[in-house]
Amino acid sequence: MNTDAPRLERTGKAIAGATWVIAGVVMVYGVFTVTPSLISQGIPAFSAWMLPPAVDAALVLALVGDRVLAQHGRSTG
Repeated sequence: MNTDAPRLERTGKAIAGATWVIAGVVMVYGVFTVTPSLISQGIPAFSAWMLPPAVDAALVLALVGDRVLAQHGRSTG
């Protein structure tokens, strides 16, 4: 039996948690930096804030989806 398994699992969870925290901070940063640029280019403020989280969410979906497919022996091509 591998005695390192519980420690590796805890480490993996810590890394995953830290990754999600960093992703959240980057998403918030994107909203506060990209939105003013979009507004200055004439995009209405009520919709300008939506672009950064939409792009970030698409990236997260692609990365998580690719990981799930890889776990099942599939590939995105």
